[in-house]
Amino acid sequence: KNRWFSKLQAKELYIDEVYFEKYYKDTKYMKSKSIINILEENLSYKLPTNFRNCKVKLLVTVGEMEKQIMQKSLTKILESNAEAKGVVIPNVGHGFSFAYPHLFNQTIEAWINDRDLPKELRVIN
Repeated sequence: KNRWFSKLQAKELYIDEVYFEKYYKDTKYMKSKSIINILEENLSYKLPTNFRNCKVKLLVTVGEMEKQIMQKSLTKILESNAEAKGVVIPNVGHGFSFAYPHLFNQTIEAWINDRDLPKELRVIN
């Protein structure tokens, strides 16, 4: 409900002025309980025990400038499932799709169509 806090969040997510008012309006009317639930779920999430059995191809992304916990999460996901492929997006934190929309779209299109991922990404093996 605090505009200044929403500005901080928007900056972290690469939401620019064009989209900020919509973002602020949408989040402003969220119930406190909903926000608490989201935060609790984010902080307590664990991979399901049968995750290693998942047989779909998975693309796991992390921004190069994201918090260490997110980078460790990428590693854990890759170690937990042979179908997972990890990539690091250079010069970005949490907000790949807003920070680099063209690169994001190229990445998704390449992944869906079984083509090589953009060279800008660092593939993690």
